[in-house]
Amino acid sequence: MKAAIWSDIISDYRDERDIDEFIDWCAKIGIDLLLPCVNHGTGYTCYRSSVVPMAKVDEGWDPLGLIVRKAHERGMQVHPWVVIASWGSPLLPHLRGVQYSEVGPPPLQSSHPEYFAVDSYGNSSIDAPSMVYSDGGNCYLDVGKEATQGFLVDLIEELVRKYPHIDGVHLDYIRYQRFRNVLKVDTNEAKEFARIIKEGDSLWLMRKWERNPDICETRFFFKVAGKKSEDGKVKELTLEREYDYCFCGDCLKRFQAETGTDIPAGLNTTEEKSCWILSNEKEKWTRWRASNVTTLVREIRRRLKDLNAGLELSAATFSSYPECIETVGQDWISWINDGLLDFVNPMDYMIAPDKLREIVAGYRKGITDEDFRVYPGIITSPGYAIKASEVKAHIDAIREVGANGVTLFAYSLWNSGFRKMKGLEAIGDYDAELVRSIREPK
Repeated sequence: MKAAIWSDIISDYRDERDIDEFIDWCAKIGIDLLLPCVNHGTGYTCYRSSVVPMAKVDEGWDPLGLIVRKAHERGMQVHPWVVIASWGSPLLPHLRGVQYSEVGPPPLQSSHPEYFAVDSYGNSSIDAPSMVYSDGGNCYLDVGKEATQGFLVDLIEELVRKYPHIDGVHLDYIRYQRFRNVLKVDTNEAKEFARIIKEGDSLWLMRKWERNPDICETRFFFKVAGKKSEDGKVKELTLEREYDYCFCGDCLKRFQAETGTDIPAGLNTTEEKSCWILSNEKEKWTRWRASNVTTLVREIRRRLKDLNAGLELSAATFSSYPECIETVGQDWISWINDGLLDFVNPMDYMIAPDKLREIVAGYRKGITDEDFRVYPGIITSPGYAIKASEVKAHIDAIREVGANGVTLFAYSLWNSGFRKMKGLEAIGDYDAELVRSIREPK
């Protein structure tokens, strides 16, 4: 059975020995498709680039070059994993020489702030980031904007030209972002505060940065969605935050021009316009956003084939198809049926084997080419630890319904030896069960 694995170059490897241990472990398990991440949503890369900064920890050596050479010597393929839309912290302009090299281009947050997505309230993701991964939050690129797409395609071309012996390119975060936060605030002991707050107000929660108190490290944005009162007194506030993109002026103009939609002239703010679109033209908006992402995938595919017809293109995709077309604009089964991908790695995380079987079978029904390669991704983590005894059930479930292999997320989670060496919390010892599930026939 084919087996692939995601790994993170910037955080997982510090020297050649780390890479040797990675390759040796993959060979032991039976993994022959390596997906090493070159940027992992940081806003910088593990190699010297002419368009984005280079990770400080990777100065002085070439980890991706070593992985390609050593993997090929063992008969493995290497498809560098490129994170597309998630693009590091708003603090990056202040971290030159700390997180990325003093030499080279500045981060996009300072050189091209117009590349970043704007939410439904009118906030750039630089000003109101999500608090998901990095210190200071995460900024998201507007994957539908022509200039942003051009930058991303050029970045991938640079990767291919710099590493001509890679076997393909693997895309992640090839989508918009969408999620929602709700915060309930008890105001029993904050009567003066609750009295002046109105529904619809915007609230910002900020924390000063220890490195520079003139800069806010954390910036949470909320809308007051409700006030709960008893006996004429406000007891509770409901604060909401929708992360939904992109509603910048350029996107709103293009949406109208390309779909024949007229936003009423009396709507002035971004929030008013976004609310109108989502209430009155949501189906058009959904199709239009999905077409933007598909255009980017198609252009990446075209550029790869112009560079090297043998290069493969793959993607890590949302498990929840077709719902993800509406939520994040990711119509990935249509990409497959249009010939834009060579294989796909759906992120089927935290799903029990019976449900996993059902979901993967659904993919197969939607894909017209019965020989198309599907490698579902499974995860273990401190927060969702698959027991070693359950590994085979997960892998057998996807095998039974026609998957061509499995993708493990990620090397730093599945390899207990790596976790022990790095002083990380133990999750489980999976080696024997992975070997039994991948290398040995059912």
